Amino acid sequence: MFETLLSLLSANFPIYIPILILTSIALIIASVFDIKTREVPDLLNYSLIFVGIGLRAVYSAAINDWSFLLAGLTGLGVFFAFALILFYAGQWGGGDSKLLMGMGAMFGIDIKLNVFSNSFNALNTVANSFIITFFVNILAVGAIYGLIWSIVLAIKNRKKLIAVFFKMAKQRNIKIIRIIMFVAMFALLILAILVRDFAYSFIMLTGAIIIYLTVYLWIFTKAIEKVCMIKKLSPNKLTEGDWIAEDVCIKGKYICGPKDLGIEKEQITLLKKMRVRFVLVKEGIPFIPSFLFGFLLTLMFGGWWMG
Repeated sequence: MFETLLSLLSANFPIYIPILILTSIALIIASVFDIKTREVPDLLNYSLIFVGIGLRAVYSAAINDWSFLLAGLTGLGVFFAFALILFYAGQWGGGDSKLLMGMGAMFGIDIKLNVFSNSFNALNTVANSFIITFFVNILAVGAIYGLIWSIVLAIKNRKKLIAVFFKMAKQRNIKIIRIIMFVAMFALLILAILVRDFAYSFIMLTGAIIIYLTVYLWIFTKAIEKVCMIKKLSPNKLTEGDWIAEDVCIKGKYICGPKDLGIEKEQITLLKKMRVRFVLVKEGIPFIPSFLFGFLLTLMFGGWWMG
């Protein structure tokens, strides 16, 4: 797939060369910022969006064919909608969402309207393949990356983590879930013994083990979040967009909390005026490096998951 894109670049579409270079630089810078500060500067994200649309607009005007610009605007719109869903679902931060929008603007998505011209059909088909493959690779790399990051955090904080893990496992609601999972596992084990087909028995046995381990994996994830990803910060150290872990109420008045999906400047100012000593902030995993790894994986191997 990417070999086809490279051949198109070298033959007819040199505009993609600066797009690839600028995107690579943006992802590297964003990854460094995300690891160090857990934030990606808005200037970088918005620059990626405007540069992507700007390059496409200039190139489309130069050759009098606006399908290239239309693909960029469509890519921006599609990834804006998707990023918005993930942001309000609490899965991604604002920086992640804006960077994904920039990627959409840079590489574009052709929705086959063909309202302007057909001259970019071949290029847009390859670009579609690239952006879709890139997105799938982000999900795959992100899952592995998140698991490795969590394991490293668990090793660093293993003593406190173990204590919190067993404390959470003894909670009444967790015990009920464990009992339900154990019953489900036991039922599948009985079926696995009764079914004479080895393949079905193996599938049921595997399913039984996964079902029972799922609850412990959930406890483990919550324990990591509580021990390693929640920290105390004074209002002076808060920045706009920080995720507050617990509601902050003063004299019965709500100031900020998890439902805000990121604290705002007015709320930070209010906390300072109220002389709040500290608030609990949820510090997520820096996810932007998985964008970079997914991008590099797409460049080198394309859709490797398709064999």
